[in-house]
Amino acid sequence: MDRIIIAERKGAAARIALLEEKAVREIHYFDAGSSEQANALYLARVQTVRPALNAAFVDIGSETEAFLPLEGEKLRPGDYLIVQGFATQTNPDKRYRVSRKVQLSGRTLVYQPGRARVSVSSAIGNAADRQRLKALAERLLRQGEGVILRTAAETAAEAEIETELSAFREEWQALQRKAETERRPCVLRRYGFEDEIIGRFLNRPAGKVITSDEDCYRTLLEGRAGGRFDPQTELVLTGPEEPSPGVSWGVDAAEQAALNRTLWLPCGGYLTVDYCEAMTVYDVNSGKTASSGDEEETAFAVNLEAAAEIASHLRLCNTGGMIVIDFIDLRLPEHRQELVRAMKRACEGDSARINVFGLTHLGLMEMTRKRSGLQLRQVKRQVCPRCKGKGTIPNERFWEGIDG
Repeated sequence: MDRIIIAERKGAAARIALLEEKAVREIHYFDAGSSEQANALYLARVQTVRPALNAAFVDIGSETEAFLPLEGEKLRPGDYLIVQGFATQTNPDKRYRVSRKVQLSGRTLVYQPGRARVSVSSAIGNAADRQRLKALAERLLRQGEGVILRTAAETAAEAEIETELSAFREEWQALQRKAETERRPCVLRRYGFEDEIIGRFLNRPAGKVITSDEDCYRTLLEGRAGGRFDPQTELVLTGPEEPSPGVSWGVDAAEQAALNRTLWLPCGGYLTVDYCEAMTVYDVNSGKTASSGDEEETAFAVNLEAAAEIASHLRLCNTGGMIVIDFIDLRLPEHRQELVRAMKRACEGDSARINVFGLTHLGLMEMTRKRSGLQLRQVKRQVCPRCKGKGTIPNERFWEGIDG
């Protein structure tokens, strides 16, 4: 599959888009100027311990304290420790979450200091390859070290895996030495825009990365030379006189269309999408669909198109949590069963974990999609200062009439 990554930066905000077969499939935003970044490493000081929450609040050198799940640990106020931001900071209104389980991600492996275990990616299905990689890791690891061997390790040379492991070991030792010399909570290792591109998007083969940012381009050149991602990946820097990559490759247009409440289907039907605090609701309507004369067949055809569009929309908007879909009613059990199968197939290309639970007696399809980062609407939309998120405003004519 032809995969192209579009990387742009404007001030502290950065946007990364993934195109598959030239269609925009994912859009992710990254706050490059934030002191609270997913995967960043900090020297933290414990402020308070809350046994009832099984958590502690720690100072990481930012404006607010971070939330640290204890996971069986015994901590006291004043303790210093190295923590890492959760990879999935899903709610901007909640405290920044950190963990003591440090992970340094590379192309062939994820280094886990302090966790003496070896895991192999489930995408490596060959039993002999899994055993070979596990034996290699056990031979290379030192006491107290752990790794997750990624899909790329299956075809990588042993020397490449050993080199990457040694580099992470040295980096971790340097971070520990730096932590020992610091006198106050601080950032030990930032997780930059380019790290997000490499860690999230270049862990699988990509044909091309297109960027308008010179710093990003240079960092990616260094990363490719250092073996952090596939050396065959083409890197393209666009000039200032050229249109932005987001415009040229349709990212801006796809983003605006995805934020609409109404989504039209090729058949003439349409979807409406509404967001609740913990749930996203889609409603499927036949709209302008030309009827074939058989209402059941028409409804089935519209629903199949809707299933494909909803799966694509969930991925594009990075929607997480509970999802309920009100499809057009189907009478035939075989059509209902095939609709569930079609939704599962449509979700197969999504890297997020999705569960499709089928149709209820009311014809509602229930699903969940694992939260991973901010949703597109959380980044691009803010609460209306007039209606305060209610979606309505007072009827001034009505109240004027009463007052008069």
